[in-house]
Amino acid sequence: MGARLFRLVAVLGAACALVSGAAPTFAATRNATTRTLVRQTTGIIKSRDLAFGNIIRGTTAGTVTINAQTGARTSTGGVLLIGTGFTSASFTGSGAGGVRVRISIAPTTIQLTRVSGTERMTLNTLRVSAGGAAQQTMPRNFNLPASGVQTFNIGGRLNVAANQVAGNYVGTFTLTMNYQ
Repeated sequence: MGARLFRLVAVLGAACALVSGAAPTFAATRNATTRTLVRQTTGIIKSRDLAFGNIIRGTTAGTVTINAQTGARTSTGGVLLIGTGFTSASFTGSGAGGVRVRISIAPTTIQLTRVSGTERMTLNTLRVSAGGAAQQTMPRNFNLPASGVQTFNIGGRLNVAANQVAGNYVGTFTLTMNYQ
C-alpha cells in the first residue's frame, strides 16, 4: 500500500506541475571580482614660454628653429639671428609614478600675429624633449619616472616671410598631458 500511495503522490505531483506550467528548476552560483584603479590627477605647470628672440628679416624667406632638447637657436634662408632672449618652452608634468602619458599640443600649427597688426608668421614642426632626452615629434607617449614628475621642453620652427613686417609677434598653444 505504501508503494501505491507513493506512486499516486508522484503522479499527482507531476500532474500539478503540468497543470501549473512550472518546470523543475536548477540553480547555480559563482562569485566574480570587480576592480578599478584610481589614479591621482595629472598636472602641468608652465615654467617658461617659447621665445625665438630678436631676428632681422631678410629679402628672402627663412626659418628660426629652437631645439627642444638643447634650447639652441638656428636659422635658414634670409633670417639673421641677433642678441639673446630665446628659449624653448618648459613645462613640469606630474602624475602617478611609472605611468604612461601622452604629450600633445593644439593646434599643431600656430599662427603668431603682429601686435597692433594683422601680419602673421607660422610656427610648426613642434618637438618635445622629456627630461633632457633627444627631441621627438608630437604627439608622443612617455613613461613618467618613479617620482611622477617630469620636465617637458618644447621647441619648434618659426617660418619668416621675405620682408616680414617688423614688430612683436605673439601666438598661443596648449600643451596637454593625458594618461594612456
